[in-house]
Amino acid sequence: MVGELLEVCAGAIVRHDPRSGCRRVLLLRREEAGQTYFTFPGGGQESRESRESCLLRELREELCYHIRSLRPVCSHSGEGVSGQQVNLHLFLVEPYGDLFTLEPLRFGDQEHVGYAWMTDTEIEMCSEITEATRLCLRNLHRQGRF
Repeated sequence: MVGELLEVCAGAIVRHDPRSGCRRVLLLRREEAGQTYFTFPGGGQESRESRESCLLRELREELCYHIRSLRPVCSHSGEGVSGQQVNLHLFLVEPYGDLFTLEPLRFGDQEHVGYAWMTDTEIEMCSEITEATRLCLRNLHRQGRF
């Protein structure tokens, strides 16, 4: 329902690329409201669900990832792609597995059309990054986590 505030929990999964020496963050490419954009994996918080539980569920559903740890990073409020007001809560996520070879296992649903492990330079050059995602990435960078 437009006008209702949507609580969204998202995960920043960061890996160090030993070949390039760069850090990369996993972003999902989505299609919504006639637009294609990159954002963090995650989704809407259900009633009576904690933010952590929401993110664990979303990462399992979207990526088939099992998570070792979650650490809160920041929250930002703003307008979502569809015009709805959104509170975005970002967590730094450490999944089980080797991050250099870890790739999402599930795609082809109606929300996701792809993914990318992006460096900060690639993110700055990409026009398909949402403003909320950019704000969260800057926060990660300031904290030395990306």
